[in-house]
Amino acid sequence: SVAFHCKTVGKCFSQSQTISEIILGDEVESLRDEAFYGCTNLTTVSLSINLSYINYRTFSGCTALKTIVIPDKVGTIEGEAFKDCDNLSYVYIGKGVLSINSAAFANCPSLSEVYCYTSKVPRTDSSAFDASDVKNAKLFVSENLLTSYKASAPWSYFSSVVTLTGESGENEDGDNIAGKIVDIVGCIFGSSDSSQRDALDLNKDKVVNVSDIIYLINGENEDPQESADSWFFYPTCPDSHHPHMIDLG
Repeated sequence: SVAFHCKTVGKCFSQSQTISEIILGDEVESLRDEAFYGCTNLTTVSLSINLSYINYRTFSGCTALKTIVIPDKVGTIEGEAFKDCDNLSYVYIGKGVLSINSAAFANCPSLSEVYCYTSKVPRTDSSAFDASDVKNAKLFVSENLLTSYKASAPWSYFSSVVTLTGESGENEDGDNIAGKIVDIVGCIFGSSDSSQRDALDLNKDKVVNVSDIIYLINGENEDPQESADSWFFYPTCPDSHHPHMIDLG
């Protein structure tokens, strides 16, 4: 696994077959086009809260990726950002997203639930979810935007559009797992009470992040210390692709 603590991440890991988990520290402000394109074994991504956009094809072809949380400061999700992510099932879109461009989530056949925390419906290209199974997926949105999403393509193509959970921890369908996921995402975005953090740290690795969502969804019981021991920290980010630079074993 790899952690980045630099301002910009280039294409140093594009098409890497060894990287499985990345964390972008708060120092990271931007990603280059295709930064992690074609990383077929990448399963877990924690994005920097200071990212302002997700670039073109940043995670396209990451076929093992299951969950993504888009931070609040991101304003744009560029074209094909998550295209061809075969196993992407859960997407969480932060409050600041204003536009989602062409084929951003196209050909994601496992897409199951999308949670939108935006204050208004993002400008969304009609092809954003092309060839993704949205007719069998759920969309969760703010209650005051429910009607707007239902009337706006391609959001209207989702099988059901329901409200985000409230403090009760249950959504319209009484789905407690969905409610817990929303609580975790709120904590990641910094909108939850800090006193909740211990309860939401499901895998007990002393931090609340996307790995807790994966733990909840999969019911996995990974050893936190084993995961921690595998981290490689990247203080600088070379722009070229050098898969031989580190041993990720």
